[in-house]
Amino acid sequence: GDLWFEGKVFRELATLLPEGTHQFTASSMPIRDLEAFTPLTTRKVRHLVNRGTNGIDGTLSSALGMAEAVRESGAPAVLVSGDIAFLHDSNGLQAAKAYGIPLLVVLIDNDGGGIFHMLPIAQVSDAFEPYFGTPHGTDFALLCAAHAVPVEEPRDWAGFRDSVRTGLRAGGPRVIRLRTDRQRNQAQHALVWTKARERITAAFPPNRQF
Repeated sequence: GDLWFEGKVFRELATLLPEGTHQFTASSMPIRDLEAFTPLTTRKVRHLVNRGTNGIDGTLSSALGMAEAVRESGAPAVLVSGDIAFLHDSNGLQAAKAYGIPLLVVLIDNDGGGIFHMLPIAQVSDAFEPYFGTPHGTDFALLCAAHAVPVEEPRDWAGFRDSVRTGLRAGGPRVIRLRTDRQRNQAQHALVWTKARERITAAFPPNRQF
């Protein structure tokens, strides 16, 4: 529906990004939602990611390197990042502005580590928030403003689509910030998987003959 759902970001981008786009996706929940919710399209989009022991380190700088590498070709460059990954490498904004690197950042900001809400540790209430949820309260609009990088905060999906189209045309570094809620996002994911199981069970009941 019209509620912010982190998985829907990738469904929307799949319809918005033009042929030849290079999309960098951060580790943790974004890369999992990319795999789970991106539909097949006829447009070719190249996907890049960082993996390894510290998968979220250097995310913004890696995406900026990607954008710089394809700048002469005119290919659009997009980063989809969670707030923790973006915060870990926020000093990359200095290079982004200094060199006018044409990277459009879609920042999914749920004020912490949303992926941990998908794990049993989320039930340990006394330890979860400070050690796993890790809320930081950062105002990314102010952080980006300190580097003279413009930020848009759309209010709905129609606004998000407009912001993406505008950002792709604008060139230079630009951030689209979506504020989501970690608890609500976990519930939305659970609902999606429940509905998926119901439809699969209906299509392939245990007694179906092949």
